[in-house]
Amino acid sequence: MKIPTLSLLGNPWIMAGAAVAAASLGFGVGWTLNGWRLSTALAECRAEAAEERRDAAEFALDQLQLGAASMAQAASAVAESGRRAAQATEAARKRWEAHVQALPLPEGCRRDPGRAEALREAAERAR
Repeated sequence: MKIPTLSLLGNPWIMAGAAVAAASLGFGVGWTLNGWRLSTALAECRAEAAEERRDAAEFALDQLQLGAASMAQAASAVAESGRRAAQATEAARKRWEAHVQALPLPEGCRRDPGRAEALREAAERAR
């Protein structure tokens, strides 16, 4: 006696359903793997862009520090020059005052206001 068996492989509808299921499974796996690949590529692009921005920021910071250092050096040179000019002006004023005190005007003479004003303006410009 033969035992009746349910032959699944012989049924065309089951075979078609299995083929659709296998194709769907393959499509889903491919879709997932492609998504992972594209996500990895996108992450790499973002990492490269971030590295380029970081390099540009470091370069800009280095340039800013160099500029700040040169500006500080120039400011110190200008301050020193101003200090020396102020000292020289003060020394010239003291010499002039000493000269005026040492050589008073003769009796009956007076100072020329135009020349005195010109000297005052020159001293102011020198400061």
